[in-house]
Amino acid sequence: MKIIFLDHYGVMVTSSIVNIRNKIDLPSNEEIKLTKPLDSFNRICVDNLNEVISKTNCEIVMISDWIKSHTFDKICEFYFNQGVIKTPIGYIESGKGVKKSRINGIKKWIICNSVDKYACVDDIYLDIDNFVWCQNPSIGISDSIKIEIINLLS
Repeated sequence: MKIIFLDHYGVMVTSSIVNIRNKIDLPSNEEIKLTKPLDSFNRICVDNLNEVISKTNCEIVMISDWIKSHTFDKICEFYFNQGVIKTPIGYIESGKGVKKSRINGIKKWIICNSVDKYACVDDIYLDIDNFVWCQNPSIGISDSIKIEIINLLS
């Protein structure tokens, strides 16, 4: 099975604040105030994600805090309504220390499931194999990010 571990904010939901992240950055309080769970996905990011899915036949596992405020089924319905051609098959919950909990959650998911290839896509830098960094959260999954993901999953 091929998996894309996918964050939402800064990846699918783009920021109105232009900010290039460095490796220690987290979203600022200002950014957080401007977004909420289930904000619309950026149309270009949806198109690029759909191309990744079509070319690699990957499955989606969310690495987002949205699961704290909405049910998994509601988020899957949201994906469908946003035009994503596949809905997530699972999620990683973030605990205290968002970076560490995401990394540990991804590693655990890989161990507990039959994962052949994977890519981890986030605007927050994660020190993990097969990581694709959306360093500019105002763009999200760009054409170059899409190509990186496809290369990892092909």
